Amino acid sequence: MDEDVKELIGGLAEEMRRGFAKMDARFEEMDGRFEKMDGRFEEMDGRFEKMDGRFEKIDARFEEMDGRFEKIDARFEKMDARFENIDARFDKTDAKIDEKFEEAKRHFGVVADGLRSHMQTVAESVDVVDRKIDRVDERLSGEVAEIKAMIPISFTQLDGRIRSLETDNADLQSRVERLESTAH
Repeated sequence: MDEDVKELIGGLAEEMRRGFAKMDARFEEMDGRFEKMDGRFEEMDGRFEKMDGRFEKIDARFEEMDGRFEKIDARFEKMDARFENIDARFDKTDAKIDEKFEEAKRHFGVVADGLRSHMQTVAESVDVVDRKIDRVDERLSGEVAEIKAMIPISFTQLDGRIRSLETDNADLQSRVERLESTAH
């Protein structure tokens, strides 16, 4: 009967390792996306100081996501504590395992179901965060393209104003010269 429990625990532990490995891969992918976005922010910072307000809002969103990741980390710590507690209970009940086998089996089944539920919740949360990051990336790409499109128009308008001022200055200069020549 000990072998059945060990096999059940081993199977659940392997399932948890695979689940954690998948989550680690997702976190690595998300970290890569964050690093890519940080590079974009640094490149655009010099050119678009007026956009600081918008970027501060985006930074607040990232801080919110960091808070969510901290909550997820706290959940994992709680799960670790639960498993440590279960391990301690199994060590204490080793002597009584034959007479209490069915009861321990039911209890462990409940804990495993709860763990699966938590893992599903975490996976769904990661998917939601991933979609939000994609939406933010799409929005930023659109806004950057819009700003880049507006820059040539602004330069054209400024060039026209400068030419107009130069013409007005030349006219004023010639008037002053005429007035000075008639005054002498």
